[in-house]
Amino acid sequence: MKLLTFNITHPETTHLENRYEFAEGKYLEWSYRFPKLLSQVVDLKADVICLQEVCAMTVDEWITPLKELGYKYVMQMNDKNYKKIQNYLINPVGKKPHSMMCMTFYKPDITGELVKKDIRSRSLTCQFEKTTITNLHLDAKDTSMHKKHIDNLIKNNPNIICGDFNSLLNSETYNYMTENGYTDIYNALNKYPDETFITPTRRHILDFIWFKNCVPVDVEWLKIEKNVLIPNKTHCSDHIYILSNLQV
Repeated sequence: MKLLTFNITHPETTHLENRYEFAEGKYLEWSYRFPKLLSQVVDLKADVICLQEVCAMTVDEWITPLKELGYKYVMQMNDKNYKKIQNYLINPVGKKPHSMMCMTFYKPDITGELVKKDIRSRSLTCQFEKTTITNLHLDAKDTSMHKKHIDNLIKNNPNIICGDFNSLLNSETYNYMTENGYTDIYNALNKYPDETFITPTRRHILDFIWFKNCVPVDVEWLKIEKNVLIPNKTHCSDHIYILSNLQV
């Protein structure tokens, strides 16, 4: 099973003051970024696509083309909140709803059909007929809550936990995953990216794929030159994708 995890950078994040001063403005616009992000995701031909920082107001842009390619999807949002978003798009008055979430696309011939989903504040767990996968995005500011989020999601006993952990190699969060019986695919295959998140002041590995009761086959990622900053003209997120191959 080929699994992709990718923090695509929320549309509003690219407009935070002073965050991406190095980038030409037009390359930060969602209208420019989305077609390139979609093309990148589609070209990787993953069986499972775990996206973080999806804007709930743009979900249909992802759903329509990926459904045509045979993917089904699960959103980190219940029907009530999704309806609230849709109503706001039609009549944008009042407070703008929170719109950042995880989203998982899957090929049911590979994973089996969806049996159950578990939506948490920082994660989306999908129990399929053949495997269970958690897509998460942990808080970058309040790392003290990471253990609590992990404790909640492992109650579902997922085979794979992937996403943006906002934690470094050998951090407290990283070590806690190991203590709970999960293996980091980089460590398992002795292949490490130089970084998965890049800004002018930070270049860190923050994105991981953890597994148990699976056999890792391979892992690859987008390679960025040392002197290159992202997002830019060709790569439209401040994270790079991680693509794995696992026997489940």
